[in-house]
Amino acid sequence: MKIKHLILFSILLLVVYVSLYMFDFISPRFFNAFLLAVGLNVFNFGIAVSIFQKSLEKSNKTFLFYNLGGLGMRLFILLIAIVLILNSLKIDKYGFILQFFIFYFLLISLEIAIFHKTMLDRSRNK
Repeated sequence: MKIKHLILFSILLLVVYVSLYMFDFISPRFFNAFLLAVGLNVFNFGIAVSIFQKSLEKSNKTFLFYNLGGLGMRLFILLIAIVLILNSLKIDKYGFILQFFIFYFLLISLEIAIFHKTMLDRSRNK
């Protein structure tokens, strides 16, 4: 799947959720769960891309350490954030979990596509 398609699909999902909320088809608790899930995933995505950009000019060992170590650290932080959100906030818990995983896999796909395209472009320029 192309990067443009993933971005367009993400934007379309956002527009659908906001429209459903504006026309009272979904509850505020569900919409708040949606916002938290998207926010958490966008934060995770931003960190992943910044770590990747920082590690591009490094040695192979450092590149792997940054990206695989960063992945482990990001997953740990996400797990803590999910537990805190589910235990402390009054949101639709099932809606949060469902939306979290939808956007997690969507943004992971986008992350992989960006990394792949970047590495292909770099190998063509050498």
